[in-house]
Parts: sequence; structure tokens; C-alpha cells
Amino acid sequence: MKLNLLWKDKDNNIYKLGILYKENNIFKFDIYENNLKSAIKRGCFGIGNFNFLKMHNESKELFDFFKERIPNKDDPFINNLFLENKLKQYDEMELLKITKGELLYDRYFLEEI
Repeated sequence: MKLNLLWKDKDNNIYKLGILYKENNIFKFDIYENNLKSAIKRGCFGIGNFNFLKMHNESKELFDFFKERIPNKDDPFINNLFLENKLKQYDEMELLKITKGELLYDRYFLEEI
């Protein structure tokens, strides 16, 4: 599964900032430099603590920017998500797809490619 990281400006223009995916148990995130620069000109604050000089990122664990966008295993509402979406186990990528990684306080969201 691959997920686009998107950001929406005040005028509802949408910018594709990067792509998140997992290969061989390694999380990978590729940043679209030109799109990110355009979004920053429109008010985007960047992408968490990602280094803008490094367009390809890899980690054995889900990056913090994305991890904070899904319920943790102890969240009281996680059981409802599991039941509604027929999930058998805690899968960070599936949860990002289902919730779109949306938070109330910013304009980032994810969509499956």
C-alpha cells in the first residue's frame, strides 16, 4: 500500500507533499520537493521534523509525523475502528488509510494511491 501525503491551503488547493509506503518491513517516505516548496509559499509549515535536504527517508518504525496521526493501541476507540473496518491486528498503514491521518489542528491528510 502507498499513501500520498496531501496538504490543503486556505483556498482549498491541494498539494501532494510526498508518498509513504512500506517495503520489506521498512517504512519509506519520499518528499516531493517542488510541491513542498509551493505549499510552503501558501502557508504550509513543512512536514514535521523531516529534513528538507533529504528527499528519501527510511525507518524501521513509522515516522513520528505519521505515528501521531493514528490512535495508539491503548486508545478506547480503537476497538470500534477494528470492528468497523474488520481489522484483525494493529496495522499502522491500515490505520492511516482508514483515518486519513487527519487531525483537527492542521490541513494534512493521506489518501491511498
